[in-house]
Amino acid sequence: MKEIIKTAYRIFSKYKAARPLDICTECCMNINNEALLASLPVHDIPKDLLGKYNDEASTGKTPISELKHFLPRYIELASHFQFPSHSPELSFKRLTPFDKSEWTSAELTFLNRFSLEYFKYCLSIYPLPTEYEGIDSILIMLWLGSFDIDTLLEYWKDNNSIESTLHFQYLYFQISNPINTRKLSNPFGDKFISLKIIN
Repeated sequence: MKEIIKTAYRIFSKYKAARPLDICTECCMNINNEALLASLPVHDIPKDLLGKYNDEASTGKTPISELKHFLPRYIELASHFQFPSHSPELSFKRLTPFDKSEWTSAELTFLNRFSLEYFKYCLSIYPLPTEYEGIDSILIMLWLGSFDIDTLLEYWKDNNSIESTLHFQYLYFQISNPINTRKLSNPFGDKFISLKIIN
């Protein structure tokens, strides 16, 4: 993951965040913290400050240059299981409204590489080094960030490591909803990701 993080900072280094940032400063984030967030080097942004930016009120579609400016820090924190949100599943929610046309070919290639390498990394660790979270949270996080989940599930299907199998066991026995077998118990799992995972 070190190489992935390094590449993220390199690819997105040309983007800047212009004030005012896409965050409510009337009641959600103090104006001084908004100024601090905009001025800090991206790799120095504290998790809690980025989490506040991620979770509080915004327009619903952050300016693309602002999102890309902060994206390497999102990737770095998630790679260390220090999610910039009150819920890991929402860590990449600001990515959701963007169309592929708003990314360069190199950026899209990198995002696909990140999601696959990150998922491989998660499957190699059991249990995940984060309290109360399982592999469902990781899949839903990537799904809500508009990453390609089908490729990840195909990779998992062919992965026979002990850790990978334990993640499957966890998902099968603890996450499947006994009342509705077509819906995950995880409250962030909508019907589309639920069906993909359950199938």
